[in-house]
Amino acid sequence: MAIDCSEKMVIPDGEIASVGFRHGIWKETFCAVFFYRKRLGVLFLALATLKLQVVLFPFFFMAVLAPVSGLVVTAGTVLALYTGCAWGGVGAKVSWSWKKILEFMFKALLLFLLLEVSGSWYFSPANSTMFGGELRLTELSQDNNSYELLLVLVAFLTKWLWELIIIVLLATGLPAVLLARRQGFKRTFKRGYAAALYIVSRLFIGPIPALIVALIWSVIVTGVGAGMVRLNFDLSQKIEFLSYAVMLSLVSNTIVFLAYLMAGIVLSRGYQLGEARLAKGNKPEGELKEAEAGV
Repeated sequence: MAIDCSEKMVIPDGEIASVGFRHGIWKETFCAVFFYRKRLGVLFLALATLKLQVVLFPFFFMAVLAPVSGLVVTAGTVLALYTGCAWGGVGAKVSWSWKKILEFMFKALLLFLLLEVSGSWYFSPANSTMFGGELRLTELSQDNNSYELLLVLVAFLTKWLWELIIIVLLATGLPAVLLARRQGFKRTFKRGYAAALYIVSRLFIGPIPALIVALIWSVIVTGVGAGMVRLNFDLSQKIEFLSYAVMLSLVSNTIVFLAYLMAGIVLSRGYQLGEARLAKGNKPEGELKEAEAGV
């Protein structure tokens, strides 16, 4: 059945949308991609063109192209998140005002930095320590390799849980940027808590599986590239294979963009749901009667 993407939800500035969502997360994401296919296509072509230069000028890659490619991927990720937040219903349209985009990008990068710093504090794989070095897993395991491996696995899982809690409590502040609302941390925490179950469930339905697929693809591409390097080829052949591996990484970048666009829609809907519940004085517990039934 074809998805009707013609009726874009339009909300006057400063108002909150109804929490009766029209489509599930995946369908709404494809609607957003279809609606903004030209702008997203330009972003895709820019990244593809940049990666094509790696094939044409492989010796130039590490010095210049790799940092530029990383910058473009980061900017594209934030723009995908921005588009998802706007499409999700908090703004009348996706405003491509540079002022609003830069403000959103600044706050998104602050959130990413907070996740990185707090995650590194919680667990450092390089040193096998937790809580800023206060707990050493090597000492805790008493040189038992199997026990240490189990502790590292638990630390990884709880680190992701820790970062998920931060996202749930703080990330609904990003859609607020599109409404130009200056709301403090207290309101942001309350709103995230009120919509926590919805945000977590939809992240596990959409963005997180997509990111896992992108990670698996990246591991495959990296493994293929490393395998080619070990083969008995001359230097030019190895560089050629590595260049094509870099081009294949464009697939994982595209999946990541899709995942972040989807995450923006989830956060936008979480913002609406949290604000509606706070306005009505509802508790965050209970069934999500307002949320959509579909996936």
